[in-house]
Amino acid sequence: MSNIQRILQRILVALDFSDCAWDVANHALKLAQGLGADVLLVHVDELPQGINKDTPVTNEAGETLAAGAYLHGASEGAMADYLKFFESKGVSAESDLLSGPIAESIVASANEHQAEMIVMGTHGRRGMSRLLAGSVAEKVSRLASCPVTTLRTEYKESCTAQGCDWCDSHVSKERRQLMAEAEG
Repeated sequence: MSNIQRILQRILVALDFSDCAWDVANHALKLAQGLGADVLLVHVDELPQGINKDTPVTNEAGETLAAGAYLHGASEGAMADYLKFFESKGVSAESDLLSGPIAESIVASANEHQAEMIVMGTHGRRGMSRLLAGSVAEKVSRLASCPVTTLRTEYKESCTAQGCDWCDSHVSKERRQLMAEAEG
């Protein structure tokens, strides 16, 4: 990279760890390689309503942890695979694991780390599913001060959801457990 001028210094790659997040990672890899940029991989854990970061939860090993730490531990494991992927392809990568409102946290991380572009996936929700789930990508695009590139995920026959509108593969087993506990 020494004799190629870097066009961008840092691209923030927002990952939800869904089945399609690897498509986003591959797209971001090509951009980073082509533009000579480093990547900042960001994932945001959002606690279910009714659960706070200190709510005690029991993991599969029978240990009691705070809900925030429980989600964070699962996210660290998933993020490690993405970090290895980028590093193995010669792209410098670091991660930022956050907790809070997803869109706002992504934009705050982009600002804090001086990202010059955000790359993220969108499930392309429409109709009732968009009304219920909202659009994180749309909100990030409205709030961000840098360009946002969205990659529309593609439905695959191996998907368990009836379509991208209803995809919930980004919901980890740990978050599902917390959601169940919030419901009582």
